[in-house]
Order: sequence, then C-alpha cells, then structure tokens
Amino acid sequence: MRVFDVNVGRIGLTLHEATAAGLDARAVWGTFGDKPDYFPEARSFAAKLVYERDGGRLLGLQAVGSGE
Repeated sequence: MRVFDVNVGRIGLTLHEATAAGLDARAVWGTFGDKPDYFPEARSFAAKLVYERDGGRLLGLQAVGSGE
C-alpha cells in the first residue's frame, strides 16, 4: 500500500498480536535497499521481522519506506 510518498506493507502477525496469542515472540529490525546503492534511483526501507523465540518460526513481517 502507498501512503503519500511511503510504501507500507504487512503480512502475518505483529509482535503485539503474537504475544497476545500466547506465543513467545520476539522481533528484529533491519534497514535494506530496494536496489544496489550505486543505482541513482535506489531507495531504502525498514523491515520488522516477528519470530517465535523457540524454533525460530516466522510469524510476521512489516515494512515501511520509500523503497519499492
């Protein structure tokens, strides 16, 4: 989805939803480029990965940024 000049997206559970469901969830943030940084049109986005502490099962992902 695009909100003004920012792309936002989500799939799966948020950290709040996962902990409310009784899962032992954790989250980690990262910043990534949508293209190699030597391209003039390269942009970045931040992503939050939500996972289960024991076993590392992926529970959800949220992303936001000017990148594609």
